Amino acid sequence: DIAAAYPAYGSAHGFDLLLPASDGTHTVDVYAINAGNGTVNVLLGRRTVTVRTVPFGNVEVVSPQVGQIRVAGWAIDPDRAAPIAVHVYVDGTKAAEAVAAIPRGDLAAAFPASGADHGFDLTVAVSGGPHLVHVYAINTGPGTANPLIGAARVTTGGNPFGRVDDVTASPDHLHVRGWALDPDSSAPVEVHVYVDGVLRSPTTAAVPRADVAATFPGAGPDHGFDLDVPVANGVHLVQVYALNRGTGTANTVIGARTVTVG
Repeated sequence: DIAAAYPAYGSAHGFDLLLPASDGTHTVDVYAINAGNGTVNVLLGRRTVTVRTVPFGNVEVVSPQVGQIRVAGWAIDPDRAAPIAVHVYVDGTKAAEAVAAIPRGDLAAAFPASGADHGFDLTVAVSGGPHLVHVYAINTGPGTANPLIGAARVTTGGNPFGRVDDVTASPDHLHVRGWALDPDSSAPVEVHVYVDGVLRSPTTAAVPRADVAATFPGAGPDHGFDLDVPVANGVHLVQVYALNRGTGTANTVIGARTVTVG
């Protein structure tokens, strides 16, 4: 193209080179150096460019679940389009790692050179209580740092919770059904049924309940209870407690009903 535009000068006048640069924003000036009877070195152009050699990203979700913490976000290394690893630390100790490879259309639109496959979504098992979570993007290629891309404080655990779905009366007994779980653990919890203030039917809430598992990820399905309680005819007050385990401070009343038998 140069030869066509300036036939007297020929074609050998292009330049193409790589220059070392640190991370950050830089101003680049390019000069043509005078030869012959001119008097100045001419500024051919100026550009402002941002150089990145270490990864970057964002942690979008740090949320407590039953016995675990969910961590989600994205990470990109500008040296490569391939996915990179992220490491999750809880209270200063490495607790999990994953490859950030979940497709994210928003990332492809924002960083076209990197593509879409840079999301992550993982869970970390923890004990109940307060925790400090740090997430690092792991560098590949040039660059010397694994940058922190997000940090958050989160508290897991607490008192148990649940629900009595129904209490139905039949001659000489009550049918009590529901579910209960403790946010400190995915293990089944103990449930106590009191009738008129007297403990009648202790049990473990371990009947599979797919609806509970779907609503509380990490808890699993084994948190239902379904039992018959023998009682005399008459009017009775039924109270159901979920017994605490772990960091909570109370056995929670998850339901109460007044029912008539007979």
